[in-house]
Amino acid sequence: MFDHHLFSVAELRSLVFSHSKPSTLAACARVCKDWTDSSLDVLWESVDLCDLLHILAPFSKLTEDVHGKAIYKFTRMTTPQDWDRFALYATRVRRISYDLKAVSKHRRLHETVFHEFGRARPPHDLFLKLRSLKWVDSESQTWSWCIMFMHKRVQKFKYYPPQDPKFDFLPLAQNIVLRMPDLLRLDFCSQIHSPNLETSLLRLICGLPKLKVLLVPLFYVTSAVFEELSRLQDLETIGSHRQGHGDARNVLTFKPAFAPSSLLSLTSLNIAAHLPDLDIMFHDEAILPALECLDLREVTGSTPEQLEHLLATLVEKYPGLRSLVVFLRAPCKTRLATPTTERVSLRHLTSVFDFHSLDIFFIYHDYPLAIDEDGMELLASRLPYIRRLALNPSPRFSSVTPPITFTALESFAHWCPHLVDLGVCVDATDIPSPSLPTTQFRTLKQLCMGLSHGPFIQETAIFLSRLCPPGCDIVNTLELNEGIYWTESEELRCARKRWSHWESVGKTLKPLISTREEERAKVRAMESQLNQLRDLVRRSAADGRIDPILLAEAFPDDSLSESIHSTSSPVDQV
Repeated sequence: MFDHHLFSVAELRSLVFSHSKPSTLAACARVCKDWTDSSLDVLWESVDLCDLLHILAPFSKLTEDVHGKAIYKFTRMTTPQDWDRFALYATRVRRISYDLKAVSKHRRLHETVFHEFGRARPPHDLFLKLRSLKWVDSESQTWSWCIMFMHKRVQKFKYYPPQDPKFDFLPLAQNIVLRMPDLLRLDFCSQIHSPNLETSLLRLICGLPKLKVLLVPLFYVTSAVFEELSRLQDLETIGSHRQGHGDARNVLTFKPAFAPSSLLSLTSLNIAAHLPDLDIMFHDEAILPALECLDLREVTGSTPEQLEHLLATLVEKYPGLRSLVVFLRAPCKTRLATPTTERVSLRHLTSVFDFHSLDIFFIYHDYPLAIDEDGMELLASRLPYIRRLALNPSPRFSSVTPPITFTALESFAHWCPHLVDLGVCVDATDIPSPSLPTTQFRTLKQLCMGLSHGPFIQETAIFLSRLCPPGCDIVNTLELNEGIYWTESEELRCARKRWSHWESVGKTLKPLISTREEERAKVRAMESQLNQLRDLVRRSAADGRIDPILLAEAFPDDSLSESIHSTSSPVDQV
């Protein structure tokens, strides 16, 4: 029987409430004072700014902006009683988000709301527990409003600045340093490059000595920025995942000068530069000794030999590397020529086999990899513990037929039992016969066929249903929206056409996987019944009720089992 006295323990009560729904928390807040405090702390721990300021005074809807978002303003001016009530909730808030890019948020606040908030708010800090602030608003005149929510106890800040090339970042950087000097995580998103951006970043880095995580757009980490980052003793991550991109010309020359014993705490690095420049940097034994995750982006173009040399350098310095992403695409303005024999082959990737803890390996290139099916099987056999693997599934020059077929998938299913994500580009025009035996993936959740060419939807889905386990999806990881590597051109139209093809395959695949799983369950049930029958007959023979010779003739070992498994699946006959 449930002991209600357990809820007298504040820590246990908070733990239970942290996993409760908002409606449950609202009901718990009415039970008693102790429950009220605990439930409200959880209920108001993370809030949207519109929901928070709606407590201060009633809202009225004005109209909708050009993006279809409703604009709200206060119906009246605030009173001291409003602020007293507001303080009861504001002091519980730990995370505030004002994200106008979120699909689920169809509203924005009118400027008069912020004017009233700034005019009438009390002089003391309202958000004593606030630790995280997210501000995503592309309007150039609204950036200063987030300053009203900054204070010294904020540890995480995510900001999406106005997408205006003339926007001056320096005042924002100065306010961040002044009002949030103890930031641990700075997440900065943008799709533009401002003239004074590097100066602003340098100002930020100098004024945030405790920074542990810095996420900035691609091409923002220049030589000067990286040199300044090397002075941060606690920095653990330099990332650039979904933050957008700047101008690749800023990192065409990448030759930072480091002090001895720099970046000792850095474990994850995302960097864009020319591969030979990176090779020189990683040769320095005095810097970056603790890297575990590395994401490298080429900015001009490199040869397979340069890649081979860099991988050899990395495996010598970081044999325990856990994640390696190598992105060798040329910017979209680069005109691609017909590929020569100088394509990435297995010989250029052999150093990858020597990373003893590698569980993530992605490589992207403009041209298909020059690795045949024997090479793919060797690669799979040398990476038995890999969990996520992408072998250039979306080559930009997709008119070249890949040298591998669906047979390569079976190699990975056989040799890589821990695979969760797999991306490859294959010649999908030749589909193996359903009568041939296949090995099913055990843990695969996502299969990316990228720009693999295959005209058949139903036949492809039938074959993949034999390989893919329940819950596996066909996904596409094309960088179509990056604007760096793909433009509105014939190659992009071809990419979208193939992407659409694999979306159709994925929709057909799901019910087929379910059907096959039902078949396998029936086979297992039949085998279980067969084993029970065998045991019963053998016990009867042991008791002398059945002649053993007749038993052997009637039930030879595994004859029925082979009959069960040799029966053609109805899925293969679709």
